[in-house]
Amino acid sequence: SGLAAVGMLALTADDVVLINGRRGMLKPVATGLAGRVPRRALSGVELGKGKLVAPLRLSWADGSEWELNVPRAEAKKAQALLAQLTAA
Repeated sequence: SGLAAVGMLALTADDVVLINGRRGMLKPVATGLAGRVPRRALSGVELGKGKLVAPLRLSWADGSEWELNVPRAEAKKAQALLAQLTAA
């Protein structure tokens, strides 16, 4: 898997989508699709603690993982997204 300076995580009704991005003048700009996995394949999610960035790890049924660093300013958005993701 590759690394992007900026990544954006999105949820659809059926999928978890990871989008590569770059820093824009006011907000990140999407540059392409990095990954798309069915939500049902999610086997674990963990949002760690950090002063400047918090590590976010998504584990998949096939043994793969996505790891992202969530900036402190985006921590509440990440927690809301994870609540949606883990809701049954």
